[in-house]
Amino acid sequence: MLHALIYLDPDDVIDGQPLADHVLRFLKQRGIRNAAIFRSVRGFGARHHLLDSPPPIGTSSEQPVMITMIDTPEKVRNVLMYVKTIIGDGAIITHPVEAW
Repeated sequence: MLHALIYLDPDDVIDGQPLADHVLRFLKQRGIRNAAIFRSVRGFGARHHLLDSPPPIGTSSEQPVMITMIDTPEKVRNVLMYVKTIIGDGAIITHPVEAW
């Protein structure tokens, strides 16, 4: 199995919808086994390097967003070919995992 983490800016949009939602729908359409969106409590990314005092959880969209997915290496690599073309300053990392 291959695990991928996709880091996105919460302000990124594609076709009028949040980029994270677009990617998650794409993964579902491609039959990826497991995927989820996580919003961080605090962090920074390629465009936002400031670490201000964190607002109360759930009150701001400035926190970085991460999508995680797990499937066969072939399926993960195939979907990442498209994802990497649309994420702009986002980052993707992968690593092999053992599913229990």
